[in-house]
Amino acid sequence: MKDKTQVNNAPKQGDAVKPQETPKGNPEAVPVQCPDGKITELTDTLKHLQADFENHIKQFDKRSAQLCEQASARVLVKVLSIVDEFERSLKQLEDAKIDPKLIEGMRMVNKNVHGVLDAEGVRPIECIGKKLDPFRHEVLRKVKKDGVADDTIVEEHVRGYLLKDKVLRHSKVTVVSNGVN
Repeated sequence: MKDKTQVNNAPKQGDAVKPQETPKGNPEAVPVQCPDGKITELTDTLKHLQADFENHIKQFDKRSAQLCEQASARVLVKVLSIVDEFERSLKQLEDAKIDPKLIEGMRMVNKNVHGVLDAEGVRPIECIGKKLDPFRHEVLRKVKKDGVADDTIVEEHVRGYLLKDKVLRHSKVTVVSNGVN
């Protein structure tokens, strides 16, 4: 039973309700009566949710960048095949002694294409005279050659390319192998 001396301070129907004043004088902010442990628990939960959300955003951004890079790599590999064809055609035209103006025009186009590839971070793998790197080179043939160290690249059949620091396409090469296989 309630003590009859207590006064009911609840507003009655039809009474105007005045906003409660907070110590800072903001009538909109109403202090919440909550045990200290509950406030700490809710604050910790909020911090964990905020950290999880920020981590999710970072993972999403990282994954998006990876997908863009993979899509770019697929397109660039296809473009490199076209560049190879173009360079072979240019070489044949040079050997056939065709109109020098046509050859000069094709060289300018080739230079522009390589400029675009360079701007996208695509760089050729330099390999002639270098030691074989199985992460960058694919051996198509082995030859014997006196005076040249084993695993030295002496011929490049297909040029390899890097996209930034990753191999976009391996160089296809001939290496020296003077030893017993």
